[in-house]
Amino acid sequence: MKDKDKTKEPLISELKKRQKQLERELTVQKARYQGLVEKSGVGIATTDLRGRFTFVNESICTVMGYSQKELIGDQFGKFLHPDDKKGILEIFWNAPKYIGKRLSLEFRVNHKKGHYIWMHSIPTITWNRGEIIGFNAIIEDITERQQAEERLQLQQSQFLASLGRMTAGIAHEINNPLGSILLYSELLTASDVPAPVKKDLRVIHDEAKRAAKIVTDLLTYGHRVKSQTRRLNLHGILKKILDMRRYEQRV
Repeated sequence: MKDKDKTKEPLISELKKRQKQLERELTVQKARYQGLVEKSGVGIATTDLRGRFTFVNESICTVMGYSQKELIGDQFGKFLHPDDKKGILEIFWNAPKYIGKRLSLEFRVNHKKGHYIWMHSIPTITWNRGEIIGFNAIIEDITERQQAEERLQLQQSQFLASLGRMTAGIAHEINNPLGSILLYSELLTASDVPAPVKKDLRVIHDEAKRAAKIVTDLLTYGHRVKSQTRRLNLHGILKKILDMRRYEQRV
């Protein structure tokens, strides 16, 4: 029996050495992983299903202005902008609905100094023994990008407003001579002129009305008049088009 125990001793000793080596390697790998996570330029956080932070790395702390001690254990929803809170927290309340779905979220969080910052997050569900226990999330500060987009939208809005004013001014200048054309074509049509001339005058009048419609559209684009919905006489429009085509062919 003693001889058997002696033969096992080298094997047990070798297994213990191997176990210690594996533990050392695991410790090194764990420290390396923690170092990568902690020093990563991208924010990394974990939460439980109640939305409480269970881990945050230094990047998130830098962006939000809080220490790890201040954030861990606190509710994530506490920092959300009121307009974003309901949509984000709904994911925590109904986590099973999002199994297998790729989430991409944009929201605002309150900085420690009191202002809001924009964040983009890609959360994934975490499991333990077949049960959902929370979320992992990669979080990026997109405040500068969001502000740049808002500035661009403002510039576009100002440009469109300026374009609308210019368009309305041009339309107004065109409207004056068109009014004269419409008036005199009507007066001439009502006067004693030959039938062929009257027909030509009607074409001039109709074309002037069409130009006036274009001017009205320009004014609508320039926000100077309200758009209106009305019925159209398609038969009348087609007749006018045919008359115009006949007039062009005759000329």
